Amino acid sequence: MNLDRFEALLSVLFNVDRHPFVGEIFIFFDKNGDGLINFEEFVRGLDTIERGNLEQKIDYCYRMLDVFDIGILDIFTLREVLIRSFS
Repeated sequence: MNLDRFEALLSVLFNVDRHPFVGEIFIFFDKNGDGLINFEEFVRGLDTIERGNLEQKIDYCYRMLDVFDIGILDIFTLREVLIRSFS
């Protein structure tokens, strides 16, 4: 599925019109980086979120917060996270 279909799915699952981190979640699920999430990537992503070990869940959370994809969480990144969270 592409980003638009993934966003629609998240909207149904979480009853949110536009999830503020849909792009980051999509990138996390799209392991091969082809711009699509296949069935295996989808199942593996859900498994990590639901049943992953602590390290996997920390990695997932970090990726959701690293909205500028720069590898660090600075004050500017955290500001953007808060802005998105309350928009």
